[in-house]
Amino acid sequence: AKEAGDAAFRNGNYQEAVDKYSDAIRDNAASGTNPKHVLLSNRSAAYAKLGNWDKSLEDALACITASPTFVKGWTRKGAALFEKGRYNDAAEAYRKALRLEPENASAKQQLARAEAMLGSSASSSSTSSSSSSSSSRTSSSMLQIPVLLLQLFAIYNAVTFVLIQGKPEARISFSRCAFAMMLATLGETVLTYGLPNMTTFRNAWKALRGTASPNDLRGMSRVAMDETTHNIFFCSLLLSATPSILFLVPLVPMTLVQASNRVKSLTRGFAWSAALDQAVLQRVGSMEPTFKRVGANSEVLIMFVLVFELFTPRRNLIVLILYVQLMRIRYLVSHNCKTAWAATSSTADKIFLHAKSPAPVQNVYNKLKQLIATYGIPKK
Repeated sequence: AKEAGDAAFRNGNYQEAVDKYSDAIRDNAASGTNPKHVLLSNRSAAYAKLGNWDKSLEDALACITASPTFVKGWTRKGAALFEKGRYNDAAEAYRKALRLEPENASAKQQLARAEAMLGSSASSSSTSSSSSSSSSRTSSSMLQIPVLLLQLFAIYNAVTFVLIQGKPEARISFSRCAFAMMLATLGETVLTYGLPNMTTFRNAWKALRGTASPNDLRGMSRVAMDETTHNIFFCSLLLSATPSILFLVPLVPMTLVQASNRVKSLTRGFAWSAALDQAVLQRVGSMEPTFKRVGANSEVLIMFVLVFELFTPRRNLIVLILYVQLMRIRYLVSHNCKTAWAATSSTADKIFLHAKSPAPVQNVYNKLKQLIATYGIPKK
């Protein structure tokens, strides 16, 4: 299967390559014919060719877990993070690749590219390129620490909320957690894309008037379709929602991963940083694919909970409407979200389209499913 995947990849049949590498990974679990990390690396590359950066990153992280010293795993991770707009994390991945293989020309080139994007997004205008780069690094470092403190504060309040369930103070901890995550995510966005300038505001005004060109919208679209940016809106919904542990599941674990990555970046160069990385940070980072899958599944569950609450005193129609719009955008950009909804649909089919299910129930279910497919699922 691996050879078939390699052939499909060379011929440009990338979806076929993904399928063949998936077969090889499944078969390899029993036979152990090929190194697992190589198969994951190859499938990550195939996903990258398809533009599926979430799955490419997921395989890259699994590859690193299987073989932390395999350089391609780190470069695959860097490529996926770069395309997702996470330039700081991408640069860190390329640095790790270069520590393993200092003469890797591709990693050097891509690191320079990531650092250039960091410089262009965070530096103020300057006539000197060297002073601009220095300003970028300084402003980035200055914002990194407040973002990390906000993330840690959010995690602390999430834990507190779980521990004091049922007490009046629980709502305060929940609100603090949501607000801190919203500010931290806003900081993440600024670190990734930089502060908006006059061109951004002009393009936004054009977009509101309907006169913006595709080139005017390109930068704003990238920010608007970023999963991390969505969490700013998600956190704002939590401030109006009834406190629940379920609402924190899509956010808190990923906040922990981001805080872990930030600690790794800020402690680089200290004598004890390698031990901390090995003992804690790498383990947290390796959980990112699992956290994303769990988060996507919990987002689907939240939708059903909000619908169910319409029939209870806890109802909040405005939050439900806004959350539906958020999920429609998520569905467009998140592979994990699509997978979660596909699994939900498959389970519902087995229940409502079962041979013993009454015909009226099947008819109502099919009509509802068609209605959701027509009006609920966004078209690219």
